[in-house]
Amino acid sequence: MKKIYLMLILIVTLCSCSYFQVKDAIKEADRGNYVASLNSLLSVLREDSEDRRALDAFELIYPSAEKKYYDELDLSRGIDIVRYTKALLNLLRVQEAYYNLPEISKKSVAVVKPPIQERNSIKKELAQNFYDLGMRMKPVTYEEKLRTYGYFSQAKKYDLNGRKDIKSKYNSSRESALGRFYLNFTGERRYFVDSSKERVQKNLESYPLFSLGNSKNYNLRYDVNISNVNYLPPKTMSYSGVDSYIEKVIKKVMEKVVETKVVDGKTVQIEKWVPVEKVVEVEVFYRYVEYIKETSMSYDLSYALKEKNGTVIKENKKKIAFKDRVNWVEYYPLNPILGFRPINFPVSEYEKYVLSREAMEEKVLQLGNDELDGVLKELDSNRIIDW
Repeated sequence: MKKIYLMLILIVTLCSCSYFQVKDAIKEADRGNYVASLNSLLSVLREDSEDRRALDAFELIYPSAEKKYYDELDLSRGIDIVRYTKALLNLLRVQEAYYNLPEISKKSVAVVKPPIQERNSIKKELAQNFYDLGMRMKPVTYEEKLRTYGYFSQAKKYDLNGRKDIKSKYNSSRESALGRFYLNFTGERRYFVDSSKERVQKNLESYPLFSLGNSKNYNLRYDVNISNVNYLPPKTMSYSGVDSYIEKVIKKVMEKVVETKVVDGKTVQIEKWVPVEKVVEVEVFYRYVEYIKETSMSYDLSYALKEKNGTVIKENKKKIAFKDRVNWVEYYPLNPILGFRPINFPVSEYEKYVLSREAMEEKVLQLGNDELDGVLKELDSNRIIDW
């Protein structure tokens, strides 16, 4: 593998717009992440089907990827169904990367084309394995029901024969995995409670298995309480001080000049003072006043997601807070003579404004919704077989 990596580094020494993408793909391959590596190269070749660096890299990485997953299959066959299925899935993904190449790219890479029959055989075997994994599940908790559905949905995805047993188990597991939520939102500030509930109701629409239930037909209960709502109105603080900068100015100064003259036949030196213009540096002092304006809003959010039988899925307490802060500076000359503001004198800033109370409410409500939606997202992730 080290030799391959060195060869690939040599391939990408010439710079182009795809240089960094190919370089990153090589790093992924070096770490053993062949699927990510080949898919990255695939995206490059879809943009430019004749990109020489990407083609050379694909040609060298693809055989190593196939070998790795064939070896994994040999090591896990009949011993570890999960490991075996992962290797089978990754082998299919590697082969799909080849099949998805543009036709011009396929003709330009010296790769042994994986037989289409093998690809179909892999899909059928994946369908069977995911079906077997689903059948091994004895779902009791709701999270287990979601995982069971995940296995059968994968089996259905790779089923080429339209098997009735897979379809039946997919349908029954999906029905079992449907989440009907009873939302019980309580607390102070009616607007906060109602708005939070409405947002969670809207969130449910983005999850394929979740929906809003009622007090009679629910199987999941989401208890949410909002308390200690606190709003700090805008408060302005100021700090002052003295600073300076160097200003270059032209000044007339008296300078002694010695002149030589002949008086009565004698050479004499005469000293006199004459005005001369010179560029001099002057330190200009000024006073500044910095203003800082702040406002904040917060509330305590407690929540518990439970099954109807009381089994806790997730519960937590958290302070939701948002602060808005602005600052601006005003400058004043210390020397009244400088009131005309020299060219380098700092320019005062205008007063700035923090968010209104209504905008602050929107900010904290969105933060709270992000927290509550995160619980739904985490629960939903159980249905996804992310191998």
